[in-house]
Amino acid sequence: MDIFEQCEDPQNSTFGPLACPSNTMYPPATVCAVDFAKQACFSPGESGSPLMVEIEEMEESKKKMEERKQRFYVEGILSFVKGRGCDIYSNNPSAYTKLSCFLPWIAKQYGMHYDSEQETDPKCFVGTPGSISDDQTCLERDSRFDGGKNEMKEKCQNTPSNLQEFLVGEQDCIFPFYYNGRMYNECIVFTEAGFVYPAFRCPVLNIITKIDGINNFEIDIIQDADQTQDCPSFGCTIFQVPRYCLQDCLDPDSPLNPNKKVCDPECRRAAFSTCKNNCPGVGSLGIIGGGALLFAAAPFVGQALLAPAGLGAVGLGGFGLMMANTMCSAPFCTTPSGQCCMFQLSINGLVCPSRC
Repeated sequence: MDIFEQCEDPQNSTFGPLACPSNTMYPPATVCAVDFAKQACFSPGESGSPLMVEIEEMEESKKKMEERKQRFYVEGILSFVKGRGCDIYSNNPSAYTKLSCFLPWIAKQYGMHYDSEQETDPKCFVGTPGSISDDQTCLERDSRFDGGKNEMKEKCQNTPSNLQEFLVGEQDCIFPFYYNGRMYNECIVFTEAGFVYPAFRCPVLNIITKIDGINNFEIDIIQDADQTQDCPSFGCTIFQVPRYCLQDCLDPDSPLNPNKKVCDPECRRAAFSTCKNNCPGVGSLGIIGGGALLFAAAPFVGQALLAPAGLGAVGLGGFGLMMANTMCSAPFCTTPSGQCCMFQLSINGLVCPSRC
């Protein structure tokens, strides 16, 4: 695990830098970390898992420093993950409660006294304050303020979750909307058959079905989706939703038409995409239990996931789909299973990962 010097929202998607990254608040006494190999996926049922840090202790013996047995200590206890939760495409760090901040309190509960040899870490009292972007292209007028005040807020946009979405670019969430008969004005977590799908999502495309002029989506989560080389595990298939044909494939602003059953693959889109952490409705996904869930080291990226919104077949969207499937070149590479992923930096230089 790579431990952050300071907790912060992702500045990059899996495929490159974000034009408008969010910068939401993290509380004091929190340490954040991500798995650089992208194989650790913590999900509901795993809170309390320790973040172990390896140290080499030295002791003086016969007037020289000798290396002692390597030891591990607990840096933090797993607490929450923001936004999309158990999924490598969010790039959100896992947030841990910093254990050292609470050792005096823990000792007190047992009638003990904890005497630390070190000064109290400032991180125990100072968190990461949220802030608003200085980039005007990432801002919009805040409609909550009246009376002519020019108050601004960050746009609520999606985080690209595959190469085609990255090429199309970050898109604004469309509020309000109806989802299965209920109106929402914020990002939502899909729930089907009592199961919570751990991702906050919003529509980024319009649809021809409306209620009083508002987009109306009737969606059934694909609970029995086929597993492919691009989507080989349950951890991938739970993020799949139906994809619909664009009304006009040549028009990048065309709405979706759920009644249109036949169209080219590059003309199909998923209306919903993943929300950034600064979007309304997005919260932290609590994680309860112990242990770490490791997905197989096979890829689960590509068009099998939430499909991108945006340009038609002749635009970047169509090009992205073609590139993802047939033109994998630098800075991307083809994994052993055939997936197109970005090169990753390791101690041995640039390497092609086992999956994105």
